[in-house]
Amino acid sequence: MKKRIAIIAVVGTLLQGCIPHTLLYSRLEAPDSKYFRSSCFGGAGATSVIYYPFHGIYISLNITGTLRLGLHVPAGEVAQLTDNVIKIEGRSGDAKFVGFSGKLIAARQGSIGAVYPKELRALPDPYSSPDNLGPLMGGSKNGDHVWYFFTVMENGKPNRFSRLPTGLIRGTVELPSVSVNGVNYGPQTIPFKQDTYFELGPINC
Repeated sequence: MKKRIAIIAVVGTLLQGCIPHTLLYSRLEAPDSKYFRSSCFGGAGATSVIYYPFHGIYISLNITGTLRLGLHVPAGEVAQLTDNVIKIEGRSGDAKFVGFSGKLIAARQGSIGAVYPKELRALPDPYSSPDNLGPLMGGSKNGDHVWYFFTVMENGKPNRFSRLPTGLIRGTVELPSVSVNGVNYGPQTIPFKQDTYFELGPINC
């Protein structure tokens, strides 16, 4: 009887367009962070996206899968990346040291699919060119702010997004220095550790 009930539950879930997922992801930790889910515009996926205040602006970061950095700049503020290198280092499951660095480029918000939550996409995409590190002019509407999106491409492969090195169970992310209204801050070091997440996720967003 229990087996029959389990089968019915699984079939019912699949008919609703959902399948069970157990996900490994990198959980980032930063002060005063909000956590967002990482796929289907924030409707599914692990809570691997952090969003936190930083000297008058906000920063979003996700290193699960494609590496993604966002600067969210309110009206009246001006931000700038003073460097474009992001560094990740840590330990793998067999205690080996793993190091990675890559160069950030500006990218269109939809360039990596339906990943970021709708709450961060309220204003038009300010993308202008891949080498646009600033000045990044602020803007706000109904409590939402202009979002400047950056990612990392693989060395020698300009059409392929870079990903977190495999096997890392804990470590740190070093973000490049950021200036806000002419005052330079950083670099920042954000710790992370591998975690698991279970959900009944949609087959298609």
